[in-house]
Amino acid sequence: MRTLLLCCAVLSPSALALVLQPALHRGRLPVLAKLQPLQETPRRSFVTCAAAAATLGDDDAGAAPSDEASSFTSTVFNTCKAALGSGVLALPAGVKMMGDVPAVLWPANALIVGLGAISAYAFSLTARMCVANDAESLGEAWKKAIGEKSAWIVPAALAALTVGTCAAYAIILGDTFSSVAITAGARGVLATRHASILACAAALLPLCMLKSLAALAPSSIVGVFGVVFTGGFLGLRLKQGAYAVGGAFHSSVAPALRPAFGTVGAKPLFPSSLVLISMVATAYMAHFSAPQFYYGMKDKSIAKFNRMTAISFALIAAVTVAMTTAGFLTFGGATSGLVLNNYATADLGATLARLLMGFAIFGAYPICFAAARDAIFELKPAWAKARGRFTRVMHLLITAAGLCISDVGFVVSFVGGVLGSAIIYIFPALLLLATTKARADAGAVPPLSTKLERWGCRAMAALGVVLAVLGGATSISAAFF
Repeated sequence: MRTLLLCCAVLSPSALALVLQPALHRGRLPVLAKLQPLQETPRRSFVTCAAAAATLGDDDAGAAPSDEASSFTSTVFNTCKAALGSGVLALPAGVKMMGDVPAVLWPANALIVGLGAISAYAFSLTARMCVANDAESLGEAWKKAIGEKSAWIVPAALAALTVGTCAAYAIILGDTFSSVAITAGARGVLATRHASILACAAALLPLCMLKSLAALAPSSIVGVFGVVFTGGFLGLRLKQGAYAVGGAFHSSVAPALRPAFGTVGAKPLFPSSLVLISMVATAYMAHFSAPQFYYGMKDKSIAKFNRMTAISFALIAAVTVAMTTAGFLTFGGATSGLVLNNYATADLGATLARLLMGFAIFGAYPICFAAARDAIFELKPAWAKARGRFTRVMHLLITAAGLCISDVGFVVSFVGGVLGSAIIYIFPALLLLATTKARADAGAVPPLSTKLERWGCRAMAALGVVLAVLGGATSISAAFF
């Protein structure tokens, strides 16, 4: 019952906000209604900021944008594709921090669903603030609503987020392909994660040097299929009891990776849940793309975009809860930072899941790397003159981080805690506060609903600050102390 009440308490404000948002654009709530442009003009689809927008662009950077709009269903799929990824495989380890008994899944899944509702509201709010400020991207909306002087914050956050994501990719590639190498019969140095990271780094460097990455776009499709297949695989092995005592693969894994339940019990909800809360941000991270999805949607409207957002984030939450539950119920307190590491190298299903996720990440790494590099060039334009040298140095540093850090769960929780909190909870809230204040200062009288939303955004921004500080500190403490 307490878990149900917790879900309702978190979901209700976000659901109410999504219901009220269309009214803001029908003129019932005057302050924000006046912010919507009178006539929308054709736009390019900017994912993040100007420099990173062409990450998946055509060979000709100046080519005219496509006028083809996405259907409602396609937009739902693209939103799910943007958020779902390998980060979900670290969430069972976040649940482990709350205890090693199945009962901790109730508050854990309540947090996943509740934070998903807040993330859905923030996703819609990001697009709405871009429309209200007649902006094509989060960075442009920031410049218009808050000011040029602090506009560097958006590309800086993007750069840090994507660099951290690349480091997590390097770790996952090392874990994934070293397990595959062992399955293929490799021994000694060739079977280590360091050898796999170095081999992948050597193969990835030419891809990172490319000026056009359009050919790598299908890797995201492979990634979605890999997540779905892996989720089905986790559920199947749980149902079979293959890793329980007496199961087919129980004795095939190291003792430290075998299922462990009831040794520690359930820990107090605070602060044990902070690592999971930090990780959850990565499961819903698609907010830089919100304006792209809105402007690219056929027959777009705020009400239609809100319905799309609700469906997309419900699907993301369902997949995340299912995979987190299956992974934790299989291994409990022994869950690794990347749950696939718990599965035996002799398990062919696990090998196929590793291959799918590995190839998807191999294709996604150069895309993410290019976004990070372009965001840095936006901050430091002079560095773009030495693009080749900068690419090699940056790739070397990320590879070194992957070699030195073995726990991908730490990277996911730290990046999610610090940067995810800023991008999901803080940035959209600050945009709404600045946008509505500008109109109120111009003489518009805000209605009660706008005042309530302003207070809600103040609370969301404060939540983001608290989670960024406590989540980041807890992730470091759990990993190194």
